[in-house]
Amino acid sequence: MDMSWIQKKGCAFGYKEDLKQNRHGQEGGIIWWEEVLKECRAQETFITLKGWRDECFDVRAGYSAEALLKMDRCATCLFGICNYGVDINGYVMDPEKGLCIWLQRRSQTKQTWPGRWDNMVGG
Repeated sequence: MDMSWIQKKGCAFGYKEDLKQNRHGQEGGIIWWEEVLKECRAQETFITLKGWRDECFDVRAGYSAEALLKMDRCATCLFGICNYGVDINGYVMDPEKGLCIWLQRRSQTKQTWPGRWDNMVGG
């Protein structure tokens, strides 16, 4: 996998200030991240980027810390970035069957896990 084109984009890695600037000290480091990820998506470099849905998550050093940048949800796993969500499951106690859970089947047109069983609500 040739990813030498990333170096040509020019961005410093390291401190949070570097994320906001390119290698010339100009604003634009955050835009650089998005460009790199979109290029990886176009070249089909990582399977996970097929799940791109323009749903950006804030990238933070800690749960309550200020956002350093935004990144598409599907790309966060490439960098070991934690993201959080809520899932809701429903259940009933049936007098004859006992505990029954409510499930839904995902649409066949979903980008991720089409047609698979899922919980009631997630986000």
